[in-house]
Amino acid sequence: MKAKIESLDKSFNFTGIDISKDTFDVCFLIENKPHYNKYDQTLNGYESFLSVYKMLNGGQIGFESTGVYHKDLEKFLVAEGLEPFVLSPRSVFHFSKSSKKTKGKTDKSDSYSIALYLSKNEDNERYEKPTLDRFKPYTTSLELYEKQIRQTKNLLHSLKVRKADDFLILELEQMILKLSDMQDILEKYAVKELYTAIPEAKLIKDEIKGVGDGLLLNLLPIIYDTFDKFKPNQTVSFIGLSPVPYESGISVKRGSHISHSGDKNARKALYMSAVSSVMWNPIIKLKYQRLLETGKPKKKALVTIMTHILRLIISRLSQHTGRHYKNEKTNTNR
Repeated sequence: MKAKIESLDKSFNFTGIDISKDTFDVCFLIENKPHYNKYDQTLNGYESFLSVYKMLNGGQIGFESTGVYHKDLEKFLVAEGLEPFVLSPRSVFHFSKSSKKTKGKTDKSDSYSIALYLSKNEDNERYEKPTLDRFKPYTTSLELYEKQIRQTKNLLHSLKVRKADDFLILELEQMILKLSDMQDILEKYAVKELYTAIPEAKLIKDEIKGVGDGLLLNLLPIIYDTFDKFKPNQTVSFIGLSPVPYESGISVKRGSHISHSGDKNARKALYMSAVSSVMWNPIIKLKYQRLLETGKPKKKALVTIMTHILRLIISRLSQHTGRHYKNEKTNTNR
């Protein structure tokens, strides 16, 4: 790697990192000129990278969220006093596609795309999400239990249709019961921990009929740390409920659909809450009926109710925490 190592202005330098399981590719964008290197996902690799980064005065550091692969590097950099940006892969992908400055898709080109994204995006802010980091293992484990139970039930049904061995059928039935018990125990423990970490959750559950433990567990950890940094409609978009038009060229156009970005479990929980609220919450039930009377299809009406519940939760969070969401001057009851 050749680079001009002089006193460089940090504001003009950016470091993009593409992280994989065992290695990470780095693009040092020094005064708009890329310089590449590759390091191992080890402590020695992190220290080697940091040494070169300091020598080049690498400026802002960014990498895509990769589930677990970026966590060790992130912790190392934070411990060294740096503040890396954990970026949305979707945002970087669309930026790269629109900028057309990279060709092909390799680890090297991806690191360059990330560095370019940092250099062009003036809205980069680092948001700590300790609540999400704490509760994500719970929701992921519960999702795994749900998947195992569903797959086992499907297998059991198939075996019963084929009149398989009674012993095998009995064993699978016992497995389903055991998995369900374990899932129930874990969910109760996770909800208890949620109410301890976020006391406002219990208040929200008591105040909004149709909002239950499942929704709060899947939704609150995602928005709790950052809901006051955005407008409510931005949080709605982040969850994946914002409408997106369907278009293909200039001739094919269909009705809009939700974007499906964000956490699918949060959307699923919001959907179940909307169905429950339409049945048991008189205010929301009336709103749903008005939507149907204006000609809105049932599915779109339910999405509107999901959005309404999400906005209501954000409003209650703002009230109970005293943290006003973006552009909010007073904390009013919505």
